[in-house]
Amino acid sequence: MAALALSSALSALLTPLIDPDLPMHLRIGAWIVEHGRVPFTEPFAWTRQGAPFFAYSWLAELMILGAWSAGGALGLHLLNAGVALTGFFAVIALGRTARWTPWATLLIALIAVQISMFIGAVRPYGILQAVIPFAWLGAHRISAGRVRSGALIVLLVTAFAANVHLLFPLLGMAAVIPLAATPFRWRHVTWFVGAMAAGAMITPYALSWPSIFVLNFSGNAMVGVTSSISEMEPGFRTLSEGGLSGAIALVLLVLPACVDRRTLNRREWIWFMFCWAGGLALFGIAVRGLVLWFMASLPLLAQLMAEIPLPTQARVRQITAACTLLVPLFGMLPQVKAMRLVPVVPVQGAMAQLPVTVAPTLEPMIAWLECTVPRSATATPPRAYTVFNYGNYLLWRVPRYSLSVDGRAIFPDSVAKADAFQLLGSGPVQFGPWRSADVAILPTRHALVERLRGDTAWQEVRVVLPSDSSFRAGALWARRGWLRRAGALPGAVADTVRPGRVLPAPCTPSAGPVSGGA
Repeated sequence: MAALALSSALSALLTPLIDPDLPMHLRIGAWIVEHGRVPFTEPFAWTRQGAPFFAYSWLAELMILGAWSAGGALGLHLLNAGVALTGFFAVIALGRTARWTPWATLLIALIAVQISMFIGAVRPYGILQAVIPFAWLGAHRISAGRVRSGALIVLLVTAFAANVHLLFPLLGMAAVIPLAATPFRWRHVTWFVGAMAAGAMITPYALSWPSIFVLNFSGNAMVGVTSSISEMEPGFRTLSEGGLSGAIALVLLVLPACVDRRTLNRREWIWFMFCWAGGLALFGIAVRGLVLWFMASLPLLAQLMAEIPLPTQARVRQITAACTLLVPLFGMLPQVKAMRLVPVVPVQGAMAQLPVTVAPTLEPMIAWLECTVPRSATATPPRAYTVFNYGNYLLWRVPRYSLSVDGRAIFPDSVAKADAFQLLGSGPVQFGPWRSADVAILPTRHALVERLRGDTAWQEVRVVLPSDSSFRAGALWARRGWLRRAGALPGAVADTVRPGRVLPAPCTPSAGPVSGGA
């Protein structure tokens, strides 16, 4: 167990910090610290002033900001390793409480950590996944008659999860344990449901849950068959793509046929299958549901693994244990390979401190803005028109600019919705209120770029990127009138931005926010 825990933590420690949402989480965490409260209205986007905005992952974002402030990138890597260890030992504790066999407990804990690697580093979704087993643990304690202690566990883990991720209601899948118990007692089910309901109210957004769910799940352009976000695509595509995720999905798909039904009574079989089918439905909607499908399959998995006979010979048991230890070691290989992170682009000594994929494109533009537009000119936040896949990084790197999209990049609901449809190639070309913006930061393939080239009120700042073809070029445009009013450096408007070139003095580009703020 110690060796599996250590290797799993090391695998998580090596996971690259390339999640595109990471800068946004840092920025929202910094906003909460600066204002001493969570936001209820849009704090960033000029296109949504006064519109509702809920930082439902505020607790996770403060954890991420704290790790960054304490140790920079290393702090974030250590946080990710800590989350992985939490998930590992949560399954170990669940296995002891549920009286799983030691072999089944270790294997399920190992698989849980390996699946969490699909989520990526330092994400609220990963933190939620790590604590889900505690809800199952509480449900088992309630069913075993230790009602008060079990309900307290369910209440605490729900309260934590409700402030970490929007999908916290899925902890309710553990209700199948008291529902499947023999003898069945409604009192136990009531304790579990009541504890979850009470925990969900321990949050600043206790009275806003209906509005939060409506805002985030109604009319979302990024969810569905045509989604451009890989983790939001239907999960069954992974079955044809192969790989470890496809293999795990295939195992979960055939799981009910592999379990000996004679080891379960009728009530247990019905409720465990109901839970498994719910996880299957979530996986069918989006591939990120694989983690939830795995969690929903825990009772059947434990039953199946308990049926696997252990070898009787000591030498064979040792070889089996050694082979099991190789699983997380092989899991590290993709992480080590991915340690060749997106190169940081230096500009006059400034560099991106997070290796997200858009950094090489955006850093030269950010340096040009920092060195050309005096800070005194940005007392009123300039309006920057951009697209949702740039928005997260820009929120963190240039917080003194107001963006056209909010920080919820995976759930665009304003100008980003039009951009999302355009990037997906569905529907007519749509543009947000770009005419009201001062700056436009767009991919060169964006349809608006052609329109800006024909508009004499806008000036292009050419951006030269490294020759690496993996970097997509970006376009930076500034309104001429705004540059004049802002007192831009003379002769800098038509300049060409190159990574590493010496920009005109005086120029002190920001080296990146230390705590996610300005």
